[in-house]
Amino acid sequence: MVCNADVHLSPTSFSVKAVQGMFSAMEAKGNGAQPLALALTRHESDNVADAPLVYDYRGSHDAFILKPPLPLDVLAGVTHPQNCYQSENIVIHELKKGGYTVLNPCLDLILVHQHAVDLRQWRPSVDSSRYGRAHPMDSAAALRFIQNM
Repeated sequence: MVCNADVHLSPTSFSVKAVQGMFSAMEAKGNGAQPLALALTRHESDNVADAPLVYDYRGSHDAFILKPPLPLDVLAGVTHPQNCYQSENIVIHELKKGGYTVLNPCLDLILVHQHAVDLRQWRPSVDSSRYGRAHPMDSAAALRFIQNM
Protein backbone atom coordinates (compact mmCIF):
# COMPACT_ATOMS: atom_id res chain seq x y z
CA MET A 1 0.00 0.00 0.00
CA VAL A 2 1.21 3.46 -0.91
CA CYS A 3 -0.67 6.37 0.65
CA ASN A 4 -0.51 10.01 1.55
CA ALA A 5 0.92 10.68 5.00
CA ASP A 6 -2.25 12.36 6.28
CA VAL A 7 -4.56 9.33 5.94
CA HIS A 8 -5.07 6.08 7.83
CA LEU A 9 -7.20 2.94 7.47
CA SER A 10 -10.39 3.13 9.52
CA PRO A 11 -10.14 0.69 12.43
CA THR A 12 -13.91 0.06 12.22
CA SER A 13 -14.61 0.30 8.49
CA PHE A 14 -11.67 -1.21 6.63
CA SER A 15 -11.59 -4.95 5.96
CA VAL A 16 -8.23 -6.44 5.06
CA LYS A 17 -10.15 -9.68 4.42
CA ALA A 18 -12.25 -7.95 1.73
CA VAL A 19 -9.08 -6.63 0.07
CA GLN A 20 -7.51 -10.10 0.18
CA GLY A 21 -10.70 -11.52 -1.35
CA MET A 22 -10.48 -9.15 -4.31
CA PHE A 23 -6.84 -10.00 -4.98
CA SER A 24 -7.54 -13.74 -4.55
CA ALA A 25 -10.46 -13.56 -7.00
CA MET A 26 -8.22 -11.85 -9.56
CA GLU A 27 -5.46 -14.42 -9.06
CA ALA A 28 -7.99 -17.27 -9.45
CA LYS A 29 -8.53 -16.12 -13.03
CA GLY A 30 -5.06 -17.47 -13.89
CA ASN A 31 -1.94 -16.12 -15.54
CA GLY A 32 -3.83 -14.29 -18.28
CA ALA A 33 -5.69 -12.09 -15.79
CA GLN A 34 -4.94 -8.42 -15.51
CA PRO A 35 -3.19 -7.36 -12.31
CA LEU A 36 -5.38 -5.52 -9.78
CA ALA A 37 -4.82 -2.11 -8.19
CA LEU A 38 -7.11 -0.37 -5.72
CA ALA A 39 -7.15 3.44 -5.75
CA LEU A 40 -9.04 4.63 -2.68
CA THR A 41 -10.83 7.95 -2.28
CA ARG A 42 -10.68 9.27 1.27
CA HIS A 43 -13.36 10.05 3.83
CA GLU A 44 -13.00 12.94 6.27
CA SER A 45 -13.83 10.72 9.29
CA ASP A 46 -15.00 7.18 10.14
CA ASN A 47 -18.53 8.31 9.32
CA VAL A 48 -19.58 6.79 5.98
CA ALA A 49 -21.51 9.96 5.08
CA ASP A 50 -18.55 12.26 5.79
CA ALA A 51 -17.02 11.88 2.36
CA PRO A 52 -17.43 14.90 0.07
CA LEU A 53 -14.78 13.64 -2.37
CA VAL A 54 -16.59 10.30 -2.62
CA TYR A 55 -20.14 11.57 -3.08
CA ASP A 56 -19.08 14.43 -5.34
CA TYR A 57 -16.43 12.34 -7.05
CA ARG A 58 -13.85 14.40 -8.91
CA GLY A 59 -11.02 11.90 -9.24
CA SER A 60 -9.33 12.21 -5.85
CA HIS A 61 -7.42 9.17 -4.51
CA ASP A 62 -5.19 9.11 -1.43
CA ALA A 63 -4.03 5.47 -1.34
CA PHE A 64 -3.10 2.68 -3.74
CA ILE A 65 -3.10 -1.01 -2.87
CA LEU A 66 -1.37 -3.36 -5.29
CA LYS A 67 1.00 -6.31 -5.38
CA PRO A 68 4.62 -5.60 -6.29
CA PRO A 69 6.60 -5.49 -8.38
CA LEU A 70 5.30 -2.80 -10.69
CA PRO A 71 6.45 -3.05 -14.30
CA LEU A 72 9.24 -0.61 -15.08
CA ASP A 73 7.22 1.11 -17.82
CA VAL A 74 4.49 1.93 -15.27
CA LEU A 75 7.06 3.32 -12.84
CA ALA A 76 8.72 5.35 -15.60
CA GLY A 77 5.35 6.82 -16.57
CA VAL A 78 4.65 8.23 -13.11
CA THR A 79 7.85 10.16 -12.58
CA HIS A 80 6.77 13.65 -11.52
CA PRO A 81 7.43 15.99 -8.59
CA GLN A 82 5.68 15.22 -5.32
CA ASN A 83 2.53 17.14 -4.26
CA CYS A 84 1.43 17.99 -7.77
CA TYR A 85 -2.27 18.47 -8.38
CA GLN A 86 -3.86 15.43 -10.06
CA SER A 87 -0.72 13.31 -9.73
CA GLU A 88 -2.80 10.34 -8.51
CA ASN A 89 -4.73 10.49 -11.77
CA ILE A 90 -1.51 10.02 -13.70
CA VAL A 91 -0.78 6.95 -11.56
CA ILE A 92 -4.23 5.53 -12.44
CA HIS A 93 -3.71 6.37 -16.12
CA GLU A 94 -0.34 4.60 -16.18
CA LEU A 95 -1.66 1.58 -14.27
CA LYS A 96 -4.51 1.19 -16.78
CA LYS A 97 -2.11 1.71 -19.67
CA GLY A 98 0.07 -1.02 -18.12
CA GLY A 99 -2.83 -3.48 -18.15
CA TYR A 100 -4.08 -3.12 -14.58
CA THR A 101 -7.71 -3.27 -13.52
CA VAL A 102 -8.10 -0.23 -11.23
CA LEU A 103 -11.03 -0.19 -8.79
CA ASN A 104 -12.07 2.18 -6.01
CA PRO A 105 -14.01 0.25 -3.31
CA CYS A 106 -14.04 3.28 -1.01
CA LEU A 107 -17.72 3.16 -0.08
CA ASP A 108 -17.03 0.57 2.62
CA LEU A 109 -13.22 0.36 2.73
CA ILE A 110 -12.77 3.65 4.52
CA LEU A 111 -9.57 5.64 4.38
CA VAL A 112 -9.69 8.53 6.89
CA HIS A 113 -8.12 11.91 6.15
CA GLN A 114 -6.56 13.83 9.04
CA HIS A 115 -5.19 17.09 7.75
CA ALA A 116 -4.51 18.80 11.09
CA VAL A 117 -3.01 21.99 9.68
CA ASP A 118 -4.86 24.31 7.32
CA LEU A 119 -1.79 24.66 5.13
CA ARG A 120 -1.76 23.32 1.59
CA GLN A 121 1.10 23.14 -0.84
CA TRP A 122 -0.09 23.08 -4.44
CA ARG A 123 1.93 22.71 -7.55
CA PRO A 124 0.35 22.92 -10.97
CA SER A 125 -1.22 19.89 -12.62
CA VAL A 126 1.43 17.63 -14.09
CA ASP A 127 -0.35 16.48 -17.25
CA SER A 128 -4.12 16.79 -17.51
CA SER A 129 -4.17 14.68 -20.69
CA ARG A 130 -3.37 11.60 -18.55
CA TYR A 131 -6.30 11.92 -16.16
CA GLY A 132 -7.26 8.40 -15.02
CA ARG A 133 -10.23 7.80 -12.76
CA ALA A 134 -11.62 4.94 -10.67
CA HIS A 135 -15.20 5.64 -9.64
CA PRO A 136 -16.40 4.84 -6.10
CA MET A 137 -18.04 1.48 -5.40
CA ASP A 138 -18.32 -0.88 -2.45
CA SER A 139 -16.16 -3.97 -1.98
CA ALA A 140 -19.00 -6.35 -2.97
CA ALA A 141 -19.42 -4.53 -6.30
CA ALA A 142 -15.65 -4.61 -6.84
CA LEU A 143 -15.59 -8.37 -6.20
CA ARG A 144 -18.53 -8.92 -8.62
CA PHE A 145 -16.73 -6.83 -11.25
CA ILE A 146 -13.61 -8.98 -10.89
CA GLN A 147 -15.58 -12.23 -11.01
CA ASN A 148 -17.45 -11.15 -14.15
CA MET A 149 -14.36 -10.08 -16.10
